[in-house]
Amino acid sequence: MGGAGGAERPPKAALRIRWLVGSLAGAVAVGGALAARGVLRGAARDGGERSAQVEIVRVGGSPPLGVVVLSVPSDEKMVPIFISSGEAGMLQQRREGTARTPDFPSAVLTALGARLERVVLDGQDDPVGQAELRSARGAVSIAGPPGELLAWALGARAPILMTTRLLDARGLTREQIEKMAPGLSPPPPASTARQGPTL
Repeated sequence: MGGAGGAERPPKAALRIRWLVGSLAGAVAVGGALAARGVLRGAARDGGERSAQVEIVRVGGSPPLGVVVLSVPSDEKMVPIFISSGEAGMLQQRREGTARTPDFPSAVLTALGARLERVVLDGQDDPVGQAELRSARGAVSIAGPPGELLAWALGARAPILMTTRLLDARGLTREQIEKMAPGLSPPPPASTARQGPTL
């Protein structure tokens, strides 16, 4: 409730949904206009792209932190990316097909006549994600947190790619990844996700 004389502030979840809808609608509209003029091109990335898949999702620590490990079928290296525990829980649910909430971003895109074409991860010290969208008006890329974009890609069954630059900068062997495992555990099931993990 707002203070005396002040307006009631909407909850953070409502503000996040408003931001998401506005971002997607704006991206589709602006992307279509730029594509029509031949201005828009894909986000500049160095060194090519590799197909990737979500291999491991874990949480650990206090307060809990999530980590998602991506593998590249044609390479022995794996890339860990640290995310929030909430994103880890959603990723695991999307991966297992047990999510109790609808794939809201995809529903918004469908309503706008667009679709998620793929998610690309790039960067070195701090990985960043790009969601590549397409509609009848053209294509556009929007940036977002890697954890959220990966969950979105799994929900929409869209391809996940990472740049060779990211793989070279952050790639670890399976043995190195396994050394991280003792302090980590799978995210809790959907029914207990809000209680936090038990380590």
